[in-house]
Amino acid sequence: MSIRPAAAQGVTLEAQAGPTVAACRYTGWAADGCSGSTGRFLILNRVGAASFYDYAAQSGQHWAGGAHPWTWNSPGIDYGVGPDINLQLTDPATARLPKGCAYQPEGSASHGPRIYCGRESDDPVLDGLDLSLHGCTPVVADAGASGLITIQNSNLVNGPNCAGPDMAMVRILNGATGLSLRHDVVDADYPHSTAPVVLVGDGGPVPGPVVILYTAQLNGPPGPLVGNYAGPLDIENSVNLGSDIVSRDASGQRGEICELGCPSFPIMHPSIIFRNNVVLVPADTHIVLEPGSAATETPTGGGSFVADHNILVINHVAGAMVTVVTGINGRIDRNILTVKPGYVGVLSRNLVLEGLPDGEETTILAAHDDGQYTVSGLHPAAEVVGAVAKRQTTVAASLRVTYPAGYADIVMTDNFIDSTGAYSCSHDFAAAARNAVVRGNRNLVTGQGIRGVTEMIDPAICKPPK
Repeated sequence: MSIRPAAAQGVTLEAQAGPTVAACRYTGWAADGCSGSTGRFLILNRVGAASFYDYAAQSGQHWAGGAHPWTWNSPGIDYGVGPDINLQLTDPATARLPKGCAYQPEGSASHGPRIYCGRESDDPVLDGLDLSLHGCTPVVADAGASGLITIQNSNLVNGPNCAGPDMAMVRILNGATGLSLRHDVVDADYPHSTAPVVLVGDGGPVPGPVVILYTAQLNGPPGPLVGNYAGPLDIENSVNLGSDIVSRDASGQRGEICELGCPSFPIMHPSIIFRNNVVLVPADTHIVLEPGSAATETPTGGGSFVADHNILVINHVAGAMVTVVTGINGRIDRNILTVKPGYVGVLSRNLVLEGLPDGEETTILAAHDDGQYTVSGLHPAAEVVGAVAKRQTTVAASLRVTYPAGYADIVMTDNFIDSTGAYSCSHDFAAAARNAVVRGNRNLVTGQGIRGVTEMIDPAICKPPK
């Protein structure tokens, strides 16, 4: 099931299925943000599923603790985010804007409208706007703007009017100016629309802070939100549904979902809070190859990294096919494969077998204890000699919000992670921290405790850290 309907195809943000008011049924954590929330965006309303698990588990996985094993309320699942369900959004052409900000009918790089905040704008708050109108109405703050630019209770949908040279849905020319997105829905409509969501400064690291609260990010590009901000980051009670994967490996392996972008150089933020968010990588996510290689330098210094009460679900994504088992000999008959000992690797469910008699292929559907495997299709009885098993690679890290190995103080508690589609190279980075609290993190599939953001899933690809 795709989550890429986007506004261009007529999907609205209004409730279509499921609850419209937060039920707050779970009482395991009092600070989960559910109480008083009236946001209109719920994942189930958008995709029409019976439960979050029914939609999120797209790769045949099962969760050991049931459809909702965590004991608190999560954004987009148990309560809505985005604009208030009772709020009527305003056309920016007729809206009352804060001091220093003006609606310019032909101000964008595409000669369409924009909201422009200039020298008299100090901590401007843009509230209750439908910025999807007019083919996307960009917000631009020039170098004279100051303080924290806040966009709240608003709907942002990418489109042609936000495209053009040096443009984005939100363009901040002064890197010292911070950004706050509160109670918004941000649909980047990628790859149909390719303008960045937020573009800051001239491309180098900039010191402004970023705050993202009760916001849904949909259909994001590989670097979805804030580019190269290097100030404090605070992302809470928000949803990331369908941002694409960026990989600097020609095979598409070792890719990352980059909540805050994947810079080619390390950034040391003074502090990061990533709390009570829901991140889902669906099976139809794109893998975007970028030139060059990821930075090998690890930043060092102080600062704190806090990640707690997040729900991360990583599905299989169509990457390169990689051989994981060789030298398979045995016999195939209809839908049963019986193998002889001696092959290299581990055969498991969902692997694709190549090199069968008559050039056939098949997929392993189930593994049995007696060396037999149920496979797809019906095959004439024949000997199997020298077959191989391949797997389609997908993302490597479940989430990349920064380079956490460089932080002196790390707290990672009560995160629930389904890493079904995450195959490689996320280590227990907390081991190197000066002060680390890592506890209560669970694998949704096995129900077992895990260390770090995710496990080292594939030792054949991931080598242990030296």
